[in-house]
Amino acid sequence: MQSKLNLRHIEPSYSQVEDDLYQLFTGHRSANLITHEFGSYQSLLLWNAITKIRDYYLTNAEIRLIKTHANKLPHFDKLVDLGPGSDENALAKALPLIDAINPSLYMPVDISPDFALQAGNAIKLNRPEIQSLPIIGDWELTALDNVPSKSLVYYSGGSVGNVPLYKDECALDGLQRHLAFLKQKMGDVSLLVTVDTNQSSTLSERCYNTPLMRWFNHSLWQSFEGLHGIEGLEAQNIYVYSKWQNKAVQHSAQAKEDMTLTLNGYDYTWRKVQTLMQSHSIKPTQDEFVAIANNAGWSLDDIFASDDNPLKLFLLL
Repeated sequence: MQSKLNLRHIEPSYSQVEDDLYQLFTGHRSANLITHEFGSYQSLLLWNAITKIRDYYLTNAEIRLIKTHANKLPHFDKLVDLGPGSDENALAKALPLIDAINPSLYMPVDISPDFALQAGNAIKLNRPEIQSLPIIGDWELTALDNVPSKSLVYYSGGSVGNVPLYKDECALDGLQRHLAFLKQKMGDVSLLVTVDTNQSSTLSERCYNTPLMRWFNHSLWQSFEGLHGIEGLEAQNIYVYSKWQNKAVQHSAQAKEDMTLTLNGYDYTWRKVQTLMQSHSIKPTQDEFVAIANNAGWSLDDIFASDDNPLKLFLLL
């Protein structure tokens, strides 16, 4: 039977982005943005290159972990892939899960049309007997409203670590709130989460502070200018870097000089050395993640781990 590639498109809302920028530019607080707000095709191409860098251990470690342990999972009729990334990543990570659990439906969910469609097409071409239904939209709005019950929902380590934090909220509290939101939003599903339990600040900062990663961050800011109608933003006048702090890698953008930016007809000044947090990549220990998941309403079914891998797979019910 020929597989069907359908598309459900859900428009994202950027009102929170504009509020964060307003708070930043008026000096009230440091704002907190996450990577999906900067999505562009150029960024997708750069991200594919970044995941192949030797120092960027996350993707390769996650692929090894899945290939080693996927055959230990039970059967599920539906696989929901939260934040699949590129078609290459979908084939490397989702395809082994599909072969292991033998579902009839694959649902990649991403705010980026490029990411979702490429992942859906890649699985369709390689497993034509499986129906593929890409969902494009913001998880915190309606993109997860129709996740089928009894699904296996795969949440990759690179995504689960990037949690938007509320003002004065610590990284682990933000992760617990996020997992509780997912439990409430999706209901009766099993959640397979890849968690980076690496606690080495040296390894983490080396992973994120590469020349290509800096180029990627500048690319994100350039696409951000077009997405949100900001005038006057020049990526070369922004210094981007990542720093380990309290179990989280904080990705930051700092102005090299004062810049006057126009947003929705109003002028704001981004002061020299004023910093905007782009995302928070949270890295809890195994015990911390289990406690956080339990407090968020999930129960632990199993943990899959390898001695030589800083990442672990958690199966939550």
